[in-house]
Amino acid sequence: MSQGVFVTKYKCTICGYVYDEAIGDPDSGIAPGTKWEDIDDDWSCPLCGASKCDFVLIDDTLSKPVKASASSVSVVEFDGENGNDPVVRQLAEAIAESERIVAEDLLRESGYILPQGNNIKEILEGFLKHNKSEDFPVDGVKILLDKLFQKSVSKKENIKMIKYRCTVCGYIHEGEMGPDFKCPMCKQPASVFVAIEENKDKGENPYSGTKTEKNLMEAFAGESMARNKYTYFAEVAQREGYDQLSEIFLKTARNEQQHARLWYEELGNIGDTALNLKHAAEGENYEWTDMYDRFAKEAEEEGFKALAEKFRKVAAIEKAHEERYLALLKNVEMQKVFEKSEEIMWECRICGHLVIGKKAPAVCPVCKYSQSFFEVRCENY
Repeated sequence: MSQGVFVTKYKCTICGYVYDEAIGDPDSGIAPGTKWEDIDDDWSCPLCGASKCDFVLIDDTLSKPVKASASSVSVVEFDGENGNDPVVRQLAEAIAESERIVAEDLLRESGYILPQGNNIKEILEGFLKHNKSEDFPVDGVKILLDKLFQKSVSKKENIKMIKYRCTVCGYIHEGEMGPDFKCPMCKQPASVFVAIEENKDKGENPYSGTKTEKNLMEAFAGESMARNKYTYFAEVAQREGYDQLSEIFLKTARNEQQHARLWYEELGNIGDTALNLKHAAEGENYEWTDMYDRFAKEAEEEGFKALAEKFRKVAAIEKAHEERYLALLKNVEMQKVFEKSEEIMWECRICGHLVIGKKAPAVCPVCKYSQSFFEVRCENY
């Protein structure tokens, strides 16, 4: 079978993004099949914002006509008419019908797309388990399984992406930076970036059960209350015309906030976003199911009916808070924060750019801020 597969791809030298002419860049309005030379010069990489001149042509070895023999394409051959296993017979017929398409896809995508889904793995393992013919390429299928799955899994497990923060504009970059790397936001070189240290031993409390643990909790509570208290005092000073005193209260409140953070982190109570959402939901649940319910009953017993009603109304708010945190947690766990099942309108919270789609753009095409600054647009007026 002789078939020419003509594909041209260009790779971003900054982040590694590959522009495939066959796919285009729909998020930026570039339709599939658009030639590289037909793209506007002001087009930028959808991942890192690099300019078009930062792209290089990928070796077009795959663009040349390739002659693929049946033996080089097919992994196994079956007797589709006389096979005893109906499942295997059905698979053999499907493979025979789609052989040309599969061959072209493999030639085009080789080196760019990792194997996806467990269905391929299950099919290959089924071949090993159920086929007993002497000429069945057992070793070949085992090697294929090893190459496609075991090695790819081990590589993913060993890869630890390091995050860097730009000290000029605060942009977060994930992955290594080349010598010519520039911040897509402020265009500063890689030398202004610093590595972000991941929290070690998240959730661990080395002071558990000690007096020091109680002291840390008391210190956190005291600093937290002071921070809120000074914020309220600042509002009063502002209303009464003491602007300088108001700012001093606010400055001190910010100091107390950082003191509280020190003791809260020491107790191991700050984790990643998913863990923080889980703990937040648990806290809100306690407040509306236990704390405020108990407070309302005791206030009512002591004759403070108006206060009891306030407790109950706030409890209803805390319940809504819990529901919101749980919904957000589900979005994070299911990776649905920036991707939905249906087309919606996304809004960049920096410049207001609007885009309709199932997924928010990796980079805002207007202000170049990252995907993390997009949200589902919701008008409340």
